[in-house]
Amino acid sequence: MQPETPMGQALEVGSDNRVLAAHPRLTFRMGAYTWTVETKNGVSTYSVTDGRQTLTLPIRWGFGAGAQTWVFEREGKFYESLVSYYPVENALGITTGDEHLTPQTLEQAMGRELTTMDTKLCFGCHSTDAIAGHRLALSSLHPGI
Repeated sequence: MQPETPMGQALEVGSDNRVLAAHPRLTFRMGAYTWTVETKNGVSTYSVTDGRQTLTLPIRWGFGAGAQTWVFEREGKFYESLVSYYPVENALGITTGDEHLTPQTLEQAMGRELTTMDTKLCFGCHSTDAIAGHRLALSSLHPGI
C-alpha cells in the first residue's frame, strides 16, 4: 500500500511519471515566454520559447505527488522548472516560491539553477538512497520514500 501514498509518490522518474502520462500536452504563457510540457511515445520534454528561440530539455524527475515540479540537467547542472503542474487548476503555473522571479533570458525562463546543497536536499527528501556518503548518488536512488 505504501507506494500508493503521497510519500510513496514523492518522486516520479521519466517515463514512469503518471502526471505527465495523464497530461500529454500542457502550455503556459507569461510575458514574452511560452512553456510547453509534452509527452510523446513515453518521452516527456520541457520547452520554453520567446518566439525566436526555443530551449527543450528531457524531463528526468518529477517532484510531488499531486502538484509536480520538474528537475532536469543541462550542461552538468541541475535546474528546477520555473513552471509546475497544479492539479486544482489542472494546468501549469509558476513554481511555488518563484513568483517573484521575472525572467530576462531564455535560460532564466527555463528555471532556477540548483546549488549542490539544494540538489542533495531535493533528492534526499523525495527519494530513498539518493545520498551516499554525503554525495548525490542518482544511480542508487529509488523513487518515493
